[in-house]
Amino acid sequence: MSSADVLNKVETVTCKIEWKLQDLHRYRDFVANETFFNSKQFYNPQYPTAAWELRVYFNAYSNLITLAQVKQTLKVKYVLYALDARGGRVNISSVTPHDFNRFKETIRYTIDMERLMHTDGSVLLFCELEFLPHNLKRGRKLKRKHEEIGNFSTPNFQKLLINMFEQETLTDCVINIENQKINTHRCILGQNSEVFFRMFEHGGMLEAQNGQINIVDSSFECFLAMIKYFYSGEVDKDSLEKFSEELFTIAEKYLVLPLKEICERFMASGIEAKNFRKRYLYAEIHGLPIIKKAETVTCKIEWKLNDLHTYREFMPNEKCFSSKKFYNPQYRSAAWELRVYLYSSNNYATLVQVKQTLKVKYELYALDVRGERVDICPERVMSHDFNRFKETWRHKLDMERLAHTDGSVLLVCEIKFLPQNLKRSQKLKCAFNDISNFSSTNFQKLMSNMFEQETLTDCVVNIENQKINAHRCILAQNSEVFLRMFEQDGMLEAQNGEVNIADSSYECFLAMLKYFYSGEVDKVSLENFPEELFAIAEKYQVLPLKEVCERFMASGIDAKNFGKRYLYAGVHGLPMVERACVDFISANRKKFLASNEWKEFEAEYKEMADHLLISVAYDGNIA
Repeated sequence: MSSADVLNKVETVTCKIEWKLQDLHRYRDFVANETFFNSKQFYNPQYPTAAWELRVYFNAYSNLITLAQVKQTLKVKYVLYALDARGGRVNISSVTPHDFNRFKETIRYTIDMERLMHTDGSVLLFCELEFLPHNLKRGRKLKRKHEEIGNFSTPNFQKLLINMFEQETLTDCVINIENQKINTHRCILGQNSEVFFRMFEHGGMLEAQNGQINIVDSSFECFLAMIKYFYSGEVDKDSLEKFSEELFTIAEKYLVLPLKEICERFMASGIEAKNFRKRYLYAEIHGLPIIKKAETVTCKIEWKLNDLHTYREFMPNEKCFSSKKFYNPQYRSAAWELRVYLYSSNNYATLVQVKQTLKVKYELYALDVRGERVDICPERVMSHDFNRFKETWRHKLDMERLAHTDGSVLLVCEIKFLPQNLKRSQKLKCAFNDISNFSSTNFQKLMSNMFEQETLTDCVVNIENQKINAHRCILAQNSEVFLRMFEQDGMLEAQNGEVNIADSSYECFLAMLKYFYSGEVDKVSLENFPEELFAIAEKYQVLPLKEVCERFMASGIDAKNFGKRYLYAGVHGLPMVERACVDFISANRKKFLASNEWKEFEAEYKEMADHLLISVAYDGNIA
């Protein structure tokens, strides 16, 4: 039987994306219909010529999601889903086939915002995709951006800290509340709360001496919710629904500002007839602003016009006067002006956008002779999409009612907009930290700060005549070796809290410690010493860091490091790096096999070289 009579066995290929979108419900108020946001492109790293992106479209009533192919077109199977506030999977589509050769986008699916929105206003979307790589060439390299291969992803990092709490890893503090105990860590409490920090910092305080805290002004469930927030940066929806006011109160007492903001946002988002009076009174007592200044941007103009009645007598119809341009100083590329049109019988005011176009909400009113507001528009707050119409409706000016004693008219316009895709003006770049969204990124920063600021450290690493202050619980939760080291009272490290390191450089060990506190390794460290970092991760049983190093080594194969990487992979059993070496030869066969680097490798490691060539001949299937 000839080879043409045999259909080769095929294997499908998969790829996946996780996409977090913030404040979708607010975007719909300010962006034009059919506007869409797109995710980053995603693909299987072995076949980067086939790539896709998710798109979320806006219309007046709902948000819609679709999958689009942005490179080489294929027929695929895909599934779209989301994770709700409890982490439960909610399917948006079933497993669906689609031929991108015929249609560049799939059908659009409605996003059920009420069901999918998290307490911080975000939506977490996923797409898993399966395809047959027919007629696709493998990528010349395992093309991965550093962010993709170098980040121990945030959800895993959060889970690590949550496990440290739930498993009570080397806890050094007990909270007594309602005849129950919560075992926790001083460093975590101190980093999240200035009150706890001062409590433990002063050795004279009873809590600092015996590590016991007695709580009498909170329920067990509420206080536990705050402690869990310290370890994860998140509050579950059930807790917010049950005791958002109580949680706000203890967050205020212990100076946990981001948690206060989350509670305030939650209370503001759930106003209804039953709780209106209670929420309003609570907001009055605690001084909670209703409108969050970080979400939308405003600008305003006051325009005084003199002798309009005289102008109307002498100017032709349709003649208009324009105000000066006005804008928010942080976003000067979006600017507006007011116009007043003169007719023989009446004057009309309108709003015009003169620069970058947006969808906005605006108020147009005048101040009468008593200084009281007189609305000019039929509704107090109007919406307008300047992407569709460059000018709003023309609104009639009631001159008899609006004219002051000197014949002038004072017009006021207030605009609110979402600065989507707008660049901040360079002169006024304000570093406003939106803590209303205590996102995972901020949580990582909080933990990194705990390391950099040496908050209540209880362990010292001695290495190359230098000292690194750290926390036993963080080291132990990341490494089984450190856990055993500190867990056994008989070991010197457990007794005096000092760890002596003799088999690593200072820079490399510091990179591993920073990884413990952030879940990330900086690119410079990976480029400078990936093998050494892998070796200490292996010694201290830090499996996720080992994987990061392996993926980095696999992504950067070239002629100069080929021999070193392949030999290292063989010694340490790294299949991903071995496969990357085979792929490198396959993609650069003629040039590389004629190079001096290959000839030197072949001369010194003849058997390995033969094995590699056989693997290349069989398309990289390493025996």
